[in-house]
Amino acid sequence: MIVLNNDQDQFSDSAIPMRIGTVIQTALAKHPKAVWMCSSHAQASQLEQTIVPWLEENGLPSSPVWRIGNQGDEIDDFKRSDTGHLFTAGRFDGMDFAGDDCRLVVLAALPRAINDQEQFVAEYLRDASFLIGRTNQRITQALGRCNRHDEDYALYVLSDRRLAGHLSQESNRRGLPRGFQAELDLAEELDGLDTADLASKVEQFLDTDFDEYDALLGQLGDTVPETQTSEGDDADDEVKGWLAMAGRQDYLEAELCFDRRQKRLDEGNLRELGAFVQYSQAKASHLEGQRGDPAAARRSTAALERAINRGGGSSSWFNRLRSSLHRDLQTSTSVTVGDHEFRSTAARAFDEQLEAAPPGPKLDRWRARLADDLDSGSHDDFARGLGRLGELLGYSAVFPKYGGATDCRWHGIFGNRREAFTFEAKIEHKGGKAITARGVGQAHSQRARAVAELERSGFVIRGLIVTHLERLSADAAPGLGEIVVLRTDAVQALHKWIDQLLVEFSTAWSLEDPAARVAAGEALAQRLPPTGWLTDAVDAADRFLDAELILASWPK
Repeated sequence: MIVLNNDQDQFSDSAIPMRIGTVIQTALAKHPKAVWMCSSHAQASQLEQTIVPWLEENGLPSSPVWRIGNQGDEIDDFKRSDTGHLFTAGRFDGMDFAGDDCRLVVLAALPRAINDQEQFVAEYLRDASFLIGRTNQRITQALGRCNRHDEDYALYVLSDRRLAGHLSQESNRRGLPRGFQAELDLAEELDGLDTADLASKVEQFLDTDFDEYDALLGQLGDTVPETQTSEGDDADDEVKGWLAMAGRQDYLEAELCFDRRQKRLDEGNLRELGAFVQYSQAKASHLEGQRGDPAAARRSTAALERAINRGGGSSSWFNRLRSSLHRDLQTSTSVTVGDHEFRSTAARAFDEQLEAAPPGPKLDRWRARLADDLDSGSHDDFARGLGRLGELLGYSAVFPKYGGATDCRWHGIFGNRREAFTFEAKIEHKGGKAITARGVGQAHSQRARAVAELERSGFVIRGLIVTHLERLSADAAPGLGEIVVLRTDAVQALHKWIDQLLVEFSTAWSLEDPAARVAAGEALAQRLPPTGWLTDAVDAADRFLDAELILASWPK
């Protein structure tokens, strides 16, 4: 049985939406063991720190806890235990939990990237359709860990809401088994139930009362089309190429491996995947060229040009790569940061948002929630909205809590430029009209903590107070220093402009049509400001940062 998470709030290391939390509680009350599948060690660690106290608060067994290491010995310990929780990092296969070994698996991440190389691919080729097959293969592996025999049954909770968005698109189901597709269709029907009814269905299933479930599944199975076969699965040479390049620094061997793989893909007319493999070949040639082999350097340029020609029609990343190649051919000066870096990052963030909440009711609800939060008089709601606005622009948003109210911090890396912004929110002071010296001091403290944490990594840090208050009190003005006051009406003006871009982007965007998706991203990028726009706006402000100044760099 599969349960999807379509809550507006993401299941994360710091938040467990009520609906999914109720489902997990129901399952653990029946079988007090769970496998929590994460994409990385960092996510596994953060999730464990949230899940264990959450289990304790809800009266559920919270121990023992295992984290799978390199050898995987913890798997047998978990199997032997009557209770417990096993956290995995970047591992979706090679684990079998038959019978009562485990009845609950929580897939806490869209398994798109499990290492640095795959993170690069996922971030920069997110609009390449060949990635769908790789992601689906991992999802299929994850959702079979507890079904090793015909008599096995288990509940699989897809807690990352991006999974629901990904699997709701028919075009994304390529290569998935028919039975799995029927299970997904049933999960989408169950998603229409209220929380209490869904929990009742889960309880019924885990009590082995399968009659109703099997009947519904059978009906849906008759409507599932024949499974499309996966393409390009024979990737031995690609794997050998990466091992040779990254492991042994044998760049010539890597170049040969990637070349063989690319030629087979080209024979099968798999242009997208072939383009990326040829890019990998160009990288191997480039690294050999840096060792002093001029012929390898020339091969690198030629391979890169062929990769761009193959992939440019279906992935915007290859089009950006074409611009980089042209600049490199025109000048020997290294360009480390360009105006386009923020635009590219923000465009990818817009694209990811539509993957999580596709155009239609889901996106409409997400937009309405963001607008409500940014218009709220509640400190926490406003901070949450500010964080979501930052994430939509490609920043990472965190909410540090240092003994007081939780405020918001954005940080982002755009090429070689690293920026961070701390926001001290003062929006619940309806009775006053002036920012106090205490508020200014809190803003300085927020910024100082960010400096201590991030400055050593090369971040440029700016501190802001976000408020509707119109002036500084007499004792606050002298201490303002580097802090700038960002007016809430400026935030709302920025949000209004970004929301309009999101609507226009969603109209042109299509998950089923890669070319339309590329075109939508490139058109969006032209409407975004250059790298450093917010830092420049803060630096240009004379104490107060208003709507006109914050939007000054945005193309009209």
